[in-house]
Amino acid sequence: MAYDFSRQVPYDILSSKALEHSGCKGKYLEETDMAKPIPAYIIKATLKDFRSPATWRRFKIKKNLPITELAYYLEIMFEMYAEHQYDFTYQSDDGLVVMVNNPEEYSIIPSFPGGPKIKYVGLNDFQLNYFNVGDEFLFRYDFGDGWEIKLKIEQLDDQNELSAKNLPRIIAGKGFGIVENVGGVDALKEFGRDLKRSDDQLNDFRTMLPEPLFDVADVFTLNYYNQDELNWRLKRLIRYYRQAYDGIEISNHAIDLIERYYPEFKLS
Repeated sequence: MAYDFSRQVPYDILSSKALEHSGCKGKYLEETDMAKPIPAYIIKATLKDFRSPATWRRFKIKKNLPITELAYYLEIMFEMYAEHQYDFTYQSDDGLVVMVNNPEEYSIIPSFPGGPKIKYVGLNDFQLNYFNVGDEFLFRYDFGDGWEIKLKIEQLDDQNELSAKNLPRIIAGKGFGIVENVGGVDALKEFGRDLKRSDDQLNDFRTMLPEPLFDVADVFTLNYYNQDELNWRLKRLIRYYRQAYDGIEISNHAIDLIERYYPEFKLS
């Protein structure tokens, strides 16, 4: 049974009432931990080369975190469904550093004369706390569509009041995110324009939007942003993203959650 989106107002597809009903607002969003503060970075992540609308997230996340975990959380934040490979890149004093799964496979690739010096390192060997406040780096997802998320570490919160289980936490943002397999930034811009047209013109996109969102295409646009829902998704979906990248087949229930079938949010 799919969540009844039709009862919601535009741009409030998951209402506060639904989130309170699920228990993810109030107890979850306000929970703190009186134990020793957990050092956390505040990071701004921005969908590169896309301003229709500008799409970004500012979030608080544990400083001591494997970089692979950051990748999974970014995918959830920006509507990426763990269907493609990813990497991180950053510019060091010695050249471009690229974090990949199997760096030894890239070491045999010859560099072009006069081209940038590239060093490949293992994703599993890298921690978020290797970066410092002010550092900027890039998350790349789906090398066909070529999505890029620009990241900047804005601040270290060494008096963070949130418990470990409530991190990461999105604290600000705008825009929906990407649409899987739409074709990249330019195609997403066209997609956004077509969402504002008649239903007949949406047929080409039927297989791209998850059904719950397509069912409310008359009120859904790429401006949609629900911070409470995103924080709920970060907590609920992370284990399925880990499984997907570990090569473990995820359940139909997990797929339903990722695609926004929310039976537990069904309002009477």
